[in-house]
Amino acid sequence: MNASIASKATSAIITGAGPDKPGIVSAITGVLSQFGCNIEDTTMTRLGGDHQAWFALIIRVSGSSAWKDVEEALLKASRPLGMTPQLTPLPDVIADHCQLDSSQAPETFLITVAGADCTGLTHHVAHVLGEAEINITDLSAQVIAGESGPVYLMMIEVAKPSHQSVSDISALLAPIQKTLGVEISVRPVDVATF
Repeated sequence: MNASIASKATSAIITGAGPDKPGIVSAITGVLSQFGCNIEDTTMTRLGGDHQAWFALIIRVSGSSAWKDVEEALLKASRPLGMTPQLTPLPDVIADHCQLDSSQAPETFLITVAGADCTGLTHHVAHVLGEAEINITDLSAQVIAGESGPVYLMMIEVAKPSHQSVSDISALLAPIQKTLGVEISVRPVDVATF
């Protein structure tokens, strides 16, 4: 951990993975609560099937300046559970850049890809989106059982550039749909208000 960044940072990213078992989330969030850290964004998920499943997490937190102490406490609390989390303090310039108000936020689209599992499918889709400067903000994928064999299901959330429409993005992905025999749909995401 870079000590000069850690002493100035007001936000941090915590990452970790380990064998899936009860108590991981409780151990991690208990430490964060103890140090007064606020969870701003997180993805926590179980990876793999029932056998040899792993649990992975990414958490963005704020509210502390004692990141070295937080990391040591996280290691102590989670090591008995098989997790080895890492904490990376964010320089304030990065933390400030990540905070957009809702009026600046780009429109979000959801792209769903479903079809026979084949090597390279995720890359093909990501490459087309990257070439078009469409930013992937979230991606989840898994292989599920289908009537005629395994089906690869991928859901991608993207920040749509202002000059592109649903039909524009669909047209960009159409060659993949045809070449790899998958179904791809694109739709705007309605942001729910709480």
